[in-house]
Amino acid sequence: MNNKVVIELKDLVKRFDGELIVNKMNLQIFENEFVTFLGPSGCGKTTTIRMIAGFETPDEGKVIINGKVFNDLPPFVRPVNTVFQRYALFTHLNVFDNVAFGIKNRGYKYQLKFFGEDALKQEILSTRPEGASTEVKPIELKKLIRQKIVDAVSRALSLVKLQGFEKRKVNQMSGGQQQRVALARAIINRPQILLLDEPLAALDLKLRQNMQYELKEMQRKLGITFIFVTHDQEEAMTMSDRIVVMKDGLIQQLGTPKHIYNEPVNRYVATFIGDSNIIRGTYVRKNLVNFMNVDFDIIGYEFQDGESVDVVIRPEDFDVVPLEKAKLVGIVKDVIFKGVHNEVDVDVNGALFTVNTYENYEVGQQMGLKVDPYEIHLMKVPQDE
Repeated sequence: MNNKVVIELKDLVKRFDGELIVNKMNLQIFENEFVTFLGPSGCGKTTTIRMIAGFETPDEGKVIINGKVFNDLPPFVRPVNTVFQRYALFTHLNVFDNVAFGIKNRGYKYQLKFFGEDALKQEILSTRPEGASTEVKPIELKKLIRQKIVDAVSRALSLVKLQGFEKRKVNQMSGGQQQRVALARAIINRPQILLLDEPLAALDLKLRQNMQYELKEMQRKLGITFIFVTHDQEEAMTMSDRIVVMKDGLIQQLGTPKHIYNEPVNRYVATFIGDSNIIRGTYVRKNLVNFMNVDFDIIGYEFQDGESVDVVIRPEDFDVVPLEKAKLVGIVKDVIFKGVHNEVDVDVNGALFTVNTYENYEVGQQMGLKVDPYEIHLMKVPQDE
C-alpha cells in the first residue's frame, strides 16, 4: 500500500431534514488502497461516498482529493467514477455503447486530451513514408480516436471477463453480467478512485463470492484506489486492505480486517464483525482476568487492578476438552450443523456461550471448555454502563 494520501475527509458533517447522518468524520485514504465502509443501513456510509463523488455537498468540513478541496465541484471534474447498486445501465444500448459512453459522449476536445493529442499525432505520422507531410488533419485524428475507443472497450471487457459480448443488449444479460458491464464502464475512464456502492447486493451467494475475489484482483491489476460500501461483513473481510466500521454517522473502528476481528474496540464492533461471546469480567492483575468466577490467564492487556472489563471470546477460540480438564462446564442447549463444523449453544451457570466444534454433541449433554490466553480479548467497559 502506498503512503500517498489521495482522499482526506476533515470534520465532515451531513444532515438530512435536521437529522445528523455523518458526524464530524475524519479519515485519510491512501493511493492504491482498497477501503470498505461497513455498517448497517442508515449508518452514513453511502452518504459519505456520495460526498466524495460530488452527488452530495457537505454541510460542514472538507472533502480533499489530491490536496485540493472539492466540496463545491461537480462530479464530472473529480478523478472519481461510481458503480451504483442498481448499475444504472442504458437498456436501449448494447454492451459496447454502454462501456464506451463516458468517452464517446464527452466531445472531441475531451477525447484528444484523454488519449493524448501528441501521442495520437505521433502514431499517425509513424505510418507515413519518410519525407511525407507532417500535417495531421482532424479527420485523421477522429478516425484514430474511434479505433482507440474500440481498443479501450475491448481491454475493459477483457478485464471483467466479458470478451465477445460487445453487441449483446444489456437487458438480455444476467445480473452478474450487468454488474460487470457497469464495472467496465467505470474503469474505461481510468479513474484515480473507484467508488462501489453495494454493487454485489443483487447477486446470488455463489456469484457474489466469486465477484469478491475478482474485484480484489481487478484492483491489484488497475492499481487504483477502490472505496467499497457494504453491510456484509464477509465482503469487507475478504477484499479490504482496511475497513471503516460505522454506526450512527460515526467511525467506530478503523483498521485491517485481521486487527478489527481480533481486537474489536467495543461491543458493537465485536458483534457486527463475526460472532462473539461477550462476558463481563474483572481485571485481577497483569496477565490475569476473572469471569464466571474463574481465573484465566491473558496476554498483553493493561487495566487498573480490580477494573470491570468486557471479555470477548470468538466461538472458534474455545477448546472443547474432557470435563476433568475444563475450566468451564456447561449443558448443550442447541446444535446447528454448519457444514465444516457444529455451532453449539452451551449454558454455563445461566450464561449462554456459542462454541464452534468439529465434535458431535447432543442437546442435554455436558461440554467442557477452556480457552488459551492469547484467544481472550479484553475491552473497556463503556462509562454509561
